[in-house]
Amino acid sequence: GLLSRYPLAPYLDEVEPSFASKHATLLIGLGIRQDVTYDDVLVVQSMIVKATQSGNLSNDQLNVVFSLLEISTRLPAGSKNLSLLKIPDTEGRLQVRSDVVCGDRNINGKIASFNFVHRMVSPDLVERLRLENSFARATRLGIEFEDEDEDEYTPREKLTTTISDTLGRYTIDSTFSEFLANANDCGATQISWILDTCVGGSYESAALLSEELKGLQGFALFVYNNGVFSEDDFRGFKEIGQGGKTDPQQRLLPRNKHWQHKVGVKVSLATARQFFPSQLRPFHGLQGYSMESDTYDGTLFRLPLRSTEQTLLKEASAVIDVDETQALLEDYYPTAQMSLLFLRHVNTIDFRVRGQEASWSVTATRLGSSFDDIFRDVNITSCHSSKTNNKTVWRIGMTDIEEAPKHLANSGRRANKLAITGDRKTIPFDDTKSNTAITAWNRWLLTKCIPGFYLDFLKDLAPRRGEQAFDFWPLTANITASQPLDKVILDAFWNQLTGEQYESYQLFPLVEKMGTTEQSTPLKARTIGRARKLFKVTSLRSAQFNVLQTRVSARLSPLFNNICPNLVHPPRRLWQDMTTFKIDQKLTILKSDYLCDIFRVEANCIVLENFLKGLVSEAIRDEAMEMLLLITVPNPSSDSSRLLDMVSGCRIIPRLNQSLGTVKFQSGDMTIWSRPDILFIPTLAEADLFAHSANSLIKPSLFREGPPKHTSVVPNSGTQTQASRNPLLDLMRESSNLRQIGLSDIESFLTHVELSSAYSGVTDKMDGWIVKFWSYLNPRLQIHSRGSDKIADFVSVWEQLKDLRLHDTPIYRYHQDNTWHYITPQQFEEGPYIIAPSEQEENDLCRLFPCVKVIDTTCIPSQLHVIESRLENSLAFGRLLRAITKTGASNIRHTSIEKPESKSLQLLRNLIRTHGMSQIVVQHGMVLRALPIWPQLSPNEPSEDGRCIPAQDALLCAHGAMLLPYIRQRDRFINPDLVMTYSSTLRSLGCTIMDIESIWNHLEPNLPRSLTPDQLEAHLACIECLARNNWKPRSKIAPNGDGTLCSPSSLYDHEDEIFLAAFGRSPKSYFLHPDFKGKRTYWISLGLRARSNSGCMSDLHFLHCIARVEARLKSRSTTYHDKRDAAKVSGYLCFFHPGLASWPGTSWASVVHAKIYQADADISSEPTYRQAQMLMIANETGPCSIQHATSRAHLRVVWSQRPLLKDPPDASVYKHVGPPLLTSVYDHLHFLIKIRNTVSSRELSEYLKDVQATYAFLQDCPTTASIPNIRGDKVWLNLPTTDLTSISSSQLDGALRSAKSLCLKAPLDTHVMERAKNFLIPYESLLRKLGCKTISQPAKSKLAPSSNNLRIIDKSLTVIRNMREQDNLVDIVFEAEGVQVSAHKIFLAAASGYCRSQFLGDWGQLLGLKPTIHIEELTAKTLQYIIDFAYTGEVSWPILDNAEDFDEVADKLDEILDLLRGADMWLMEALHDLTEQHLLETSETYVRADNVDSVKDIAEEVRARHLVKHCEEFLAKNAEFVQDFRDMK
Repeated sequence: GLLSRYPLAPYLDEVEPSFASKHATLLIGLGIRQDVTYDDVLVVQSMIVKATQSGNLSNDQLNVVFSLLEISTRLPAGSKNLSLLKIPDTEGRLQVRSDVVCGDRNINGKIASFNFVHRMVSPDLVERLRLENSFARATRLGIEFEDEDEDEYTPREKLTTTISDTLGRYTIDSTFSEFLANANDCGATQISWILDTCVGGSYESAALLSEELKGLQGFALFVYNNGVFSEDDFRGFKEIGQGGKTDPQQRLLPRNKHWQHKVGVKVSLATARQFFPSQLRPFHGLQGYSMESDTYDGTLFRLPLRSTEQTLLKEASAVIDVDETQALLEDYYPTAQMSLLFLRHVNTIDFRVRGQEASWSVTATRLGSSFDDIFRDVNITSCHSSKTNNKTVWRIGMTDIEEAPKHLANSGRRANKLAITGDRKTIPFDDTKSNTAITAWNRWLLTKCIPGFYLDFLKDLAPRRGEQAFDFWPLTANITASQPLDKVILDAFWNQLTGEQYESYQLFPLVEKMGTTEQSTPLKARTIGRARKLFKVTSLRSAQFNVLQTRVSARLSPLFNNICPNLVHPPRRLWQDMTTFKIDQKLTILKSDYLCDIFRVEANCIVLENFLKGLVSEAIRDEAMEMLLLITVPNPSSDSSRLLDMVSGCRIIPRLNQSLGTVKFQSGDMTIWSRPDILFIPTLAEADLFAHSANSLIKPSLFREGPPKHTSVVPNSGTQTQASRNPLLDLMRESSNLRQIGLSDIESFLTHVELSSAYSGVTDKMDGWIVKFWSYLNPRLQIHSRGSDKIADFVSVWEQLKDLRLHDTPIYRYHQDNTWHYITPQQFEEGPYIIAPSEQEENDLCRLFPCVKVIDTTCIPSQLHVIESRLENSLAFGRLLRAITKTGASNIRHTSIEKPESKSLQLLRNLIRTHGMSQIVVQHGMVLRALPIWPQLSPNEPSEDGRCIPAQDALLCAHGAMLLPYIRQRDRFINPDLVMTYSSTLRSLGCTIMDIESIWNHLEPNLPRSLTPDQLEAHLACIECLARNNWKPRSKIAPNGDGTLCSPSSLYDHEDEIFLAAFGRSPKSYFLHPDFKGKRTYWISLGLRARSNSGCMSDLHFLHCIARVEARLKSRSTTYHDKRDAAKVSGYLCFFHPGLASWPGTSWASVVHAKIYQADADISSEPTYRQAQMLMIANETGPCSIQHATSRAHLRVVWSQRPLLKDPPDASVYKHVGPPLLTSVYDHLHFLIKIRNTVSSRELSEYLKDVQATYAFLQDCPTTASIPNIRGDKVWLNLPTTDLTSISSSQLDGALRSAKSLCLKAPLDTHVMERAKNFLIPYESLLRKLGCKTISQPAKSKLAPSSNNLRIIDKSLTVIRNMREQDNLVDIVFEAEGVQVSAHKIFLAAASGYCRSQFLGDWGQLLGLKPTIHIEELTAKTLQYIIDFAYTGEVSWPILDNAEDFDEVADKLDEILDLLRGADMWLMEALHDLTEQHLLETSETYVRADNVDSVKDIAEEVRARHLVKHCEEFLAKNAEFVQDFRDMK
């Protein structure tokens, strides 16, 4: 079988073949199959899975799994399901078959994450398992695969740009040559160009790498070489610039993991042939390639010819079609003949159209030398289909001509003086090359000979051409990357220029002096007559180079021409090369170090002054001076902070008086400059303000509009740009004698001799100058505002004035008597002065105090004006109060004060309020309290004459509504609106504002007993005020409907419908006045009778309501409205309220007995058998209480005795009522029994539920047994089932029983006693209380084993063996009741002592061979039981079909007792014990109170002592029960 070839041990094994052949029947009987099944495979698989839940398979397990797979695939097709198999993956883990794939495992990307089948699974088995290929799954799931060079093909710049730039630099010939060079580099010997014109149309495109490639399956150009790419070749092929080569647009190939189209894809031929055959279709049959092969020895490039829409290269001028491509390759033929001369490997080039003969070919034959020789001969053979074949011989020089033999002079096709080196790249001059002699020669020629020759040329040219000679100097800008030899020569040129040999060469033409005019004319070659005038030249060592910007040079050239003897002005491009090669570091340049030395010489400074004076305008002078300062004063750098020291001693600083000042720097021990040495850098305003000190001020117009309009003064100087520089500020920052005017310098300008007379008297000039002075000073005062801290700001102002020594200078002024008066800041602080407020109303207030002087705000520190511009500022208001105090004007004119409408008084009050909490008001509180500025309130209405009183005499009340006409001392109160407005102000003055309690104490004694209609509105306002302030007086302040003031606790909530229903007939006596009902919440807080926040009513309030309603219902004149109101009051209890639980029991006793409810006469929804009785009770009942009625919860047990309420209370109320009366429930039970025959069958189940509910109530009541006659009344329905739907009306009469005739747990009914059936079983405890008895069974006992321990069959066999030896016994037949039973004497003798004695006795000797014996004492059944037992030792006991059938139970019991008698008669001890034990075990069925006496008698008769004992115990336990039966008999 399969197991022999593919063993599965130890999980499953096969039986040894020889044993199987011998015992085939046995093995089939044991269920052993002949061969393995698919179920066996799954069982073994599950065992292996369980053994390797968290690990890999071991080698043994793997072998078993392989065997399982082999067996599974070889089983019949209909018996297996391969999808249930688990396949081992490459890691040795079992995977679901659908999760495993086969195929190439060496693919990157998402395919690599697939579960590949274990490598030991054979391809044949993979095919039989029908595993899915990885590429097929990837294609089905739309997963892109990635090649191993995925990251390498990702471009690092936009590839279209790179290719476009490359094509721009390469000609078509160069492009062809590039392919030729690549083929040579990889060792190919042949290269072919093949044009595919697609004669049969475009190639198929069904299976391509991507859909986007369909458009490229047409015309193409193939490039073939017979070289094979290595990994290095692939790396080189992938890179062009910094990108890939194949899809520069990145829109055709499949996408990569970044969801971008790939630049290139590297796919094996095997993979492409299987999944992308259309991609290979154009290559098939070309240069020996076949699609049937997975390898190819060669290289084939396919270049699709695209349309205009298919290109993304920038500046694509034209699309190359098939004809254009063929023309280009035809044009390439002459070039191809020369291309093989210098190649090592490639010997053949050809071109053809696919399917045709070659159009042309070129072949090279290299003879007689190696590539390392000095020269070699090359034969070139050219063949063209339309031209004559040609053959040429070339001798190619391998080294430089100077090193070659003389006979090489005419090498090559032309008589060149230099031989071709042979590597078509460079002339060797580097020491790393192999031929050191050639290298040394080339190096000398390029670095010594040619540069020296050129320097001599320039030396001769300079005096002849002047500055035009600079046009012949070599420039770096003219050299490209493709000219490396030019770069070598240029480097050597500049290196030699600075050498000792050429440092003194007169190479540099001087700038020709053209006078001192502003503009210089351009240099030209000049002639005098027939002779040429030579230009002046100088050497590198002696020249001063002017490398300034053109505009700067033009502006300052007259100056430099006079102070610089050898001035040279090279072109900018030449100077850039001089800087690049660091020639500038050895030159004298017109920059800071040279110019500083120039301007330390006084003569040169005079030349500078004269130069400036000679300029035509001030603007030109400023521009020239700015330019000069920018190039003379160096730009300080971070690494040389003292670079500006070189300027020390230079007299180049232009003063305001047209002279030049000298720059000085502090020495090590100098800390302060003397006043004459300082040069101030003023602003234009400072220059105008302090013009009297012009000798100390630098010209202010310099650098005011930024530096001159040029980007740099010294090009390529190595320093930062000059565009943002101010050289004057640079000097100032470097501890020079230049500085800006500071605040500390102002005092010295004020003490100038020309201003000393300004303070001796007042003049118009002085008035104008002081205003201009403050306009200058204020913005410069360094006062640091601290925000809201005005005092700190004021201190800062004062301290700065002192620091500047201005506090004792008369620079403040005030206007009086049409004259300006000047005071010092010190006098201002000590006298009665204030600063003029900025608001007109505040000025009007100040005019109330004429002795207070107002200072001009234009001649004070602006910050001080800001601080004290408004009297709302504490400093300004404090200054006003101090000024008033100092003038002695605290007693202000009373005529002004007594006018409350005065805006000044209102402003004063507001100011006091604004500064109420400040120290200023506290200091002057006494004066402010005595000012009569507060309007008085008249005894009745506000005062018409506007009389004011001081705050210290007034009563202050902010609650106007409390100031009722009858309040005490009303004339001492001031306007409450002002008190409210200025409450904080009054408190800050030390006044006390009365609280609500104090005001109430003034008001309460005068409250009236009742309110007139005119007083109601004012009283309501007073109540609202009390409510707002949460003041809760205990007085009678609540007016009822009549206007009488009552205590709020005596009135009821007017919004509560319960109170309205109860007391609505007398609203004026029990509720608030209608005008005062809006303050309900406040009245409730004062004790108004209302519900709590939870909605619960007080028990006393509810009792008041029900008492009021009950009284109305008792009246003879009860109306519909009275009943409606009663329903509303009683309706409060219809819903649950949490507060009801807090009502005391006494209150509930009154509530449940209050007769305020109506009986519900709507009984239409009740069952028909209830309706008549319930309607009668409802009609007979008037207003009733909860106690007298019943609830829905007790309806079933009392509906015939108690009415239902029309709007019953919530169920929680009934817990205070208690259950229905027991007598009512029992009467209800009698009523139910009475109407049993009137109940329809449709409603019988509902009726029986009422009966059951009544029984349950009686059972739960502890005093039920005390009801008279309850034990003898027939009110108990002893029905056999609890399934109410199966009970019929006809059963009810027959099931009625009294409690006396019922018993519990009896085995079956008797003629005198009936056991309780299923319908009454749930009420067993009730029946017990009513005296129903229960049959109690004694404990069951087991008989002791027989003295003979041998089984009966063993014993019989022993006896029979003995008698057989004696040959004493023969067969016999017994007959009873006409039924014959045959037996063997020997068996009977062995089982029965009676038979044994009879058969062995004389009687037995008289019997024939087969006698028939008639048995009168036994029934036929008993005889059969005995004979059967003799043979089997067992009894088949009679079976009860119905254990509740009295007659059947009696018959079965008689049958068992007869057997007990027969066993005793036949002396069969084992049968006797067995029968007695059976009766004991079934005693609950057979032993009852009515037959226990007779069973006991029979047991005593047949010596069944255990049964006798059981009966005695039954009698003892149920003596009363048994006695009842004896009495009945």
